[in-house]
Amino acid sequence: MSVIHVLPPQVAVSIAAGEVVERPPSVVKEMVENALDADAAAISVEVASGGLSLVGVSDNGCGISRADAPLALERFSTSKIRTLADLSAIRTLCFRGEALAAIAAVARLTILTRTAAELEATRVTVRDGQVAVEPAANPVGCSMAVSDLFYNTPARLKFLKSPLRESELCQETVARYALAYPEVAFRLTVDGRERLVAPPATSLERLGLALGREAAAEMLPIAWEAGELRVHGYVSSPEVGRSRRDGQYFYLNHRPIRSDLLAVMLERPYAGRLPLGRSPLAVVYLDLDPALVDINVHPRKAEVRFAQEHAVYQALSQAVSAALAPFPVQETWGCPAGPSPRRRLRQSPWLRASSPMGSPKRPKRWARCATPTSWLALSTS
Repeated sequence: MSVIHVLPPQVAVSIAAGEVVERPPSVVKEMVENALDADAAAISVEVASGGLSLVGVSDNGCGISRADAPLALERFSTSKIRTLADLSAIRTLCFRGEALAAIAAVARLTILTRTAAELEATRVTVRDGQVAVEPAANPVGCSMAVSDLFYNTPARLKFLKSPLRESELCQETVARYALAYPEVAFRLTVDGRERLVAPPATSLERLGLALGREAAAEMLPIAWEAGELRVHGYVSSPEVGRSRRDGQYFYLNHRPIRSDLLAVMLERPYAGRLPLGRSPLAVVYLDLDPALVDINVHPRKAEVRFAQEHAVYQALSQAVSAALAPFPVQETWGCPAGPSPRRRLRQSPWLRASSPMGSPKRPKRWARCATPTSWLALSTS
């Protein structure tokens, strides 16, 4: 008897939805990205009960036609790509065509949309896999409402945080996109209360909204460009720092990304300028030819793979180093001239005499204290 079988469609869809819709902020992310790809100039987000009872996103973008509305709910249906070669030239935030299908698989979804060429809007409702389309009234744009999230997968609920924490994560998601698109107006309402109102502004003004006015006043501009790579944005002066990296934002072609290596290269020029245990604030924008980066390596598109990683990391480090040039290096802040206290203890006479292995090896200098231009020389010495 065969032990391998094909999963039923409902089970397969639920598994695929788990890769895209992890928690309420995932729903906010996907719907905001759809609105931005539709060239919306204003986006309104509404969250209730941490996003479990309601996540609503309305925009004034191009909308979806009545003919395309039901098709948009099918898996792998998208207007962004058509051929395999298009994957190497993606400049939109969405491209897989999985988001709406994944959301509809684990929640109740209602779409109200109209294009500029239509006189009548369209309402699409999805309940337990059943799709209903009917005429409605709505201005040009699109409004999506997701209710009863994970109603059919109650096991997922026990892995969520409290409604308050989920609401905070939704707010962080909206703020992250507000930093990437300062020309777009954002509004967030949580349980009937306005939590974020961001009219169109400059990048520096949006910094004050996300990081605070005092922190924004201490930000330094960075700029570096060579070939098809451009690095720009803002980093904090050495007088400002946090104990965590939650104040660091990285964007690739306006797409929020997560990268520990970028964070390391950002912090390296701060060695000797920022006390140990403190992390700088930063909003870094990377503009790069889509052919030189692979954005299809993560289920939620949060991570990317660069074709020339070394060039990207060094470009960021050099841009930050140039901005920090007026600030002197303090040797007492994590960049000692001699060996560390632990290594000095190893070199003490009584320890060398009692060590069964003989005299310890000559300690290496700290590579983390080197500047980007001399790091390679230190690491090979």
